[in-house]
Amino acid sequence: MRSQHSQARILRRSVLVACLMLLPLLMVETFAASDLTAADLSTAGATTGVSKLAAKPVGQPLLDVIGTPDSDRVPQTAMVSDCRKGYVALTFDDGPSIFTPKLVNTLERLEIPAAFFIVGYRVKGHRKIVQQVRDAGFTIGSHTWDHANLLAVGPKRVMRELRSTNRALAAVGVEKISLFRPPYGLTNKRIRKQARSLQMSHVMWTADSNDWRGGGPHQIANRVLAQLRPHTPNIVLQHDGLSRSMYSIRAVPIIVKRAAQRGYCFTSLDQRGNLVIPEAGAPAPGPTPTPSPLPAPTTSVVPAP
Repeated sequence: MRSQHSQARILRRSVLVACLMLLPLLMVETFAASDLTAADLSTAGATTGVSKLAAKPVGQPLLDVIGTPDSDRVPQTAMVSDCRKGYVALTFDDGPSIFTPKLVNTLERLEIPAAFFIVGYRVKGHRKIVQQVRDAGFTIGSHTWDHANLLAVGPKRVMRELRSTNRALAAVGVEKISLFRPPYGLTNKRIRKQARSLQMSHVMWTADSNDWRGGGPHQIANRVLAQLRPHTPNIVLQHDGLSRSMYSIRAVPIIVKRAAQRGYCFTSLDQRGNLVIPEAGAPAPGPTPTPSPLPAPTTSVVPAP
């Protein structure tokens, strides 16, 4: 009996020691994902050298915003560094979901623009979330009505997918959808032509987070950072509408801070799907490379509520 009590005490002590050892790691992770703000980014590029844009007065923070219509909306461009490597646009697919408000709050705190490609059938159940995205000034695009593989359906179904999503968004106050991302990146000339008939431009990506495959925030961030290329348009693909999306959202502050340290700035997309680039001395945007299509959906990819 005494032996059992002794073993129980040893086990409790071991658990306590393990918890104390993990506590600093948890505190670091919490800061990286939750406490980073735009003010923290103002010094991210302080040692990165002289800006190739207009010279800044001594002591002026490196975090500038361009094209902000009012103080409650995110900027079109966030100059979180000297931008010597170029620009990055963050994009998020498959929302809205219960995770989207956390993502919006994170981006607003960091003052980082982004584009949300929304699945039409989910709008009705998340009206206020879509309006939150709109009111914050983020770009909203279409990701079809029900995330269909458009190569596997006929032209009429493609038009229904696009028009139904546009109507659902218009019903909650999001007018004139000009951007469209085909699910899985699967498209062809016919689908592009159909989208153009609705004045919608295709938007693909250059850096795939593969956040749906697995991994924690740091692993997801590392995948993105490894694919960034200097002086070319960088469009990052993440998801806010999958069961694992919280990990991807927690990766955002890590991506922003480390990309800023490397000399990248963050920007939004214009109505044609091109990166919004400040005019003064900025590298000219080139054509966005065509990404490899995503694999067909598997049972491990679970939509968020």
